Amino acid sequence: MRILYILFLFFSVDIISAQNIFDAANTRKYADHLQSVYDYKNANAEYIACLKANSSNDTLKELIAANYLRLKKYDIGLDLCKSITPHYYTKSTSLLFLNHCRCGSYYQQADSFIKTKYIKDEYLLLVWNLEYKINQMDYTHYYKWLKKNKQLYRELLATENYYTSVMQAHPKSPLKAALFSTIIPGAGKIYTGYKHDGIVSFLTIATSAFQAYRGFQKEGVKSVYGWIYGSVGVGFYLGNIYGSWKSAKKYNSEKKIYYRKKVETLSFNLL
Repeated sequence: MRILYILFLFFSVDIISAQNIFDAANTRKYADHLQSVYDYKNANAEYIACLKANSSNDTLKELIAANYLRLKKYDIGLDLCKSITPHYYTKSTSLLFLNHCRCGSYYQQADSFIKTKYIKDEYLLLVWNLEYKINQMDYTHYYKWLKKNKQLYRELLATENYYTSVMQAHPKSPLKAALFSTIIPGAGKIYTGYKHDGIVSFLTIATSAFQAYRGFQKEGVKSVYGWIYGSVGVGFYLGNIYGSWKSAKKYNSEKKIYYRKKVETLSFNLL
């Protein structure tokens, strides 16, 4: 009986030792392995298990939050960034926080973060105001707002260059684009910078109109040839008006993205 008891104790100790493969150190090693092979989802599951054992580990929190950014889980990542101890924050932590805000469209939280953490950096606050406004407005309203505040943003070289660049590429009016194409087919697209599309539209509509004219001239209103080309021409004409409206919207959208990236880069370089 004593022999059986000793054997039982021996195997119990062996089993307990085997379970050590699931301790925090080994879990962290496995998580790092998953991270190295870009399996961010499963790596995060392991890192979270490690975090439960050491809830004050800010380095681990930042790593998990970075993975949430890659996984496009911006709300969870942002909450985790907020739980990081303020004195731990470095430039990379600030960038991580702002990237979660930007990707998740939490611009007010980003604005509050910048104005609280960088309250003494007047230049950064100035540049951030540019980014905050362009993220809150469409490009047309941003252009008008910036124009009203030109003195403020022309005091420093970087912001003056930014202001000048925006003013040289003012927004396009969808209404004007549609009106121009109503008067001269393709003119609206040329106005919005799509010259090739505008020329193609003009030639297509002009050719259809000419063919329809020829058909009606030969056979009158009974001309099937004339009605076919006439219908095609009207369809292209109406489509071109709508397309010009859309091209103005596209131009403004592309410009907003372009200038947002410029001011983002400027902001990030100042953090």
